[in-house]
Amino acid sequence: MIPILVLNLPCAKDRKEHMINILSDQGLIEETHYTILKGVDGRDISQEEVDRINKTRMKYYKEKTRPMTRGQIGCIKSHLLAYKTIIENGYEECMILEDDTSFVKSFSDIMIIMSTFTDRDSYDYLLLHREVSDMCLKAKNWSIVKNWFKTPYIDKPTKNPHFLTPGLCMGTNAQIVSLRGAKKLLEWFKTIYDPMDIQIHMMNSHCSVFDSNRYKPLRSYALSEVAMKPAGFPSSTMTIR
Repeated sequence: MIPILVLNLPCAKDRKEHMINILSDQGLIEETHYTILKGVDGRDISQEEVDRINKTRMKYYKEKTRPMTRGQIGCIKSHLLAYKTIIENGYEECMILEDDTSFVKSFSDIMIIMSTFTDRDSYDYLLLHREVSDMCLKAKNWSIVKNWFKTPYIDKPTKNPHFLTPGLCMGTNAQIVSLRGAKKLLEWFKTIYDPMDIQIHMMNSHCSVFDSNRYKPLRSYALSEVAMKPAGFPSSTMTIR
């Protein structure tokens, strides 16, 4: 069975309870099937670090854009903590869930779909949920698209109808990451360019700042039908400023 890591801020007790309940409904028990990781609260990040990250980021922007919030930076750091946990425990693959997710497909159905994944031995990252697909086409005038993508990064089908290779999209609500992918992501995020869900999709030759001599491209996939969705909690990435 794929191990599960749940990202949760200690102050978000309602979200923790929500995750325990929905995982219990799937027959999953804490410490047996999943671990709740203490996420990084953006309010604990110093102003000095926030300013340093945004100053570095703005060097790469050709036009004015809003600085990243403490919540967005905390989100990145929380996911990096999950990647480190994957590596430390030697997990070949691991499901990472933010604490505001809910199941669309059952956990057992997701596992059945995974058993048909012919690229399972070589993938890095699999999205179980995403929003605003094909942003390079639908939002081509957005600064994040114009600034980072020199060629359109769009969805492409695979031979397996359950899976596709995703273009630029939003959302890091739920994903499965391989050990290989965790190592690549930790290296890539040593420099923070943009929020988590955007920077993940910058790990390829479509991106203007991706140096293939220094980094390895992320082999990303997505389910053709979403398996998870947001549960409706307010976005902490935008409310924690």
